[in-house]
Amino acid sequence: MQPTILIVDDIAVNRMTIKLSLKEEGYSFIDAKDGAEAIQKALTYKPDLILMDAMMPKMDGFEATEKIRQIEQIQRTPILMITSLESQEDKIRALECGVNDFINKSFDKLELKARCRAYIETARLNKKYILASINASSGYPNKIALLKDIHENVPATQGLFLLHMDNYTLNENFFGTEIAEKLDNAFLGTLKQFCALLPEHKIYHLSNGEYAVLTESGDFDEKRAEAFCANFIEHVKKSRFTYDIYEFYVNITMAYADTEPATLYEDANAILGVAKNEKKEYLLSSGNIDALKESIRENLKILKVIKQALKEDKIVPFFQPIYNNKTGEIKRYEALVRMYDDNYDIVFPQPYFLEASKKGKLYPYITKLLIEKVMRKVRENGCEISINLSSLDIEDPVMRAFLLEAMQKNAD
Repeated sequence: MQPTILIVDDIAVNRMTIKLSLKEEGYSFIDAKDGAEAIQKALTYKPDLILMDAMMPKMDGFEATEKIRQIEQIQRTPILMITSLESQEDKIRALECGVNDFINKSFDKLELKARCRAYIETARLNKKYILASINASSGYPNKIALLKDIHENVPATQGLFLLHMDNYTLNENFFGTEIAEKLDNAFLGTLKQFCALLPEHKIYHLSNGEYAVLTESGDFDEKRAEAFCANFIEHVKKSRFTYDIYEFYVNITMAYADTEPATLYEDANAILGVAKNEKKEYLLSSGNIDALKESIRENLKILKVIKQALKEDKIVPFFQPIYNNKTGEIKRYEALVRMYDDNYDIVFPQPYFLEASKKGKLYPYITKLLIEKVMRKVRENGCEISINLSSLDIEDPVMRAFLLEAMQKNAD
């Protein structure tokens, strides 16, 4: 795609001279006769470079440049001022307005070409970085931008809120990606309105259903951060998000950290993970963050043990006999889930499965595995077996349906 240059000059001959000087470079050109027209065309065409005359009727190049630098969509466009003005005061004024560089009206053709190439390449690299730093579906800055801002652009005293839409995946699976993204954008609009009450802050769209708000922690003590979380969650609960004929309810989990920039995102993300695991609506960084991280590491070790046990088929039903107290005969067996260790000794798995229950798909998978193995035993031996299930299993409609289907197959 050809780079585009916006040439701003009230004299047509001057605009044509510039075009002829650059015709071998393969650029496309847009003309503007004054500063006001330059702003309008810059917004419409998003040029890669603006060559701006200084003195023009209606609106001069100084004012036009100053206004362009205030418009988010075009404020990063490089501007070269082509001028016959020589005074130091005029140059300082131009730089203060936002001009990147100067070219004298009696320019050398080779110099003009070289400067245009340099600034267009810089603009191309900037656009590439900006696109990489923007969430494509919403236009908000993404995780790349957040990490850059944490480490480079803001004071060391920062506070970071992370927000997770707990039912985003459910909505996406049910309604489809396009509608789920509309919900994402509607939620961001609600977050933006609510954050208008905050002091200096910036909102980020990290990924679908994942958001962040970065603010100066000096404006937030623990009490105020907690109030913000509680009030926003309550606001979301009362809100209705609609698109076309659909109406959505949104559940969110929030976390807040105000630790050092080097670990701020990691700490906030760890706190968010704990809040989700413990089914808390929000959690703050009060207390020992190192202890929290150690707890997370231990939990990950536990999950690793469970996954390895599943891979090696070491999670098994343990058949506990239930006796008739009068006759001493076995009435039936009760199936309990147990796990082998590396020596194939039976391990009581409660601590492991407690952690697995916090992971959406892992715990139901273990329960289904237990049911399948028990039903196989029933078919092989014809004995009566009861299965000891948790309240999590009983409350899960998918699990109840699976159990009924398994019982029906066994009855057949």
